[in-house]
Amino acid sequence: MRVRAKADRPTAAQQTSIGGTLIKTNIGERVGGERLVLGILVALGSRRFGTGIWVTFQDDAGTGVTAPLALYDVVDPRPSVYWEFRENGDTATFWPRTFYQDHFFEDAAEGETQQRRQLSEVRQLLATEHGE
Repeated sequence: MRVRAKADRPTAAQQTSIGGTLIKTNIGERVGGERLVLGILVALGSRRFGTGIWVTFQDDAGTGVTAPLALYDVVDPRPSVYWEFRENGDTATFWPRTFYQDHFFEDAAEGETQQRRQLSEVRQLLATEHGE
């Protein structure tokens, strides 16, 4: 799955509609930029994610980022065969198995860690799957 940014931040109406504590985070996305989606998170009344669909990708710095799908147009709708579905209370995810490790994204954000290397490996695996 690939997406193209149509906005760099949610509108006030989207912030209200989606809610959650992360909705006001500016991810610094470049309008028109494309991202390979590494996973999808669906939230329903989550304190952190509100209610909506979020996409996970690796940013230009190599960090895992989860952003509202409302900021993007889907340009390639094909899901990955590597995604696994898991439900956890107010969220459901379609992620590669690697992402389900405890504190995976927090550890991947810490620089040159095993989790950062794994994030890059997952991105490469999914890029190959999509013919990149």
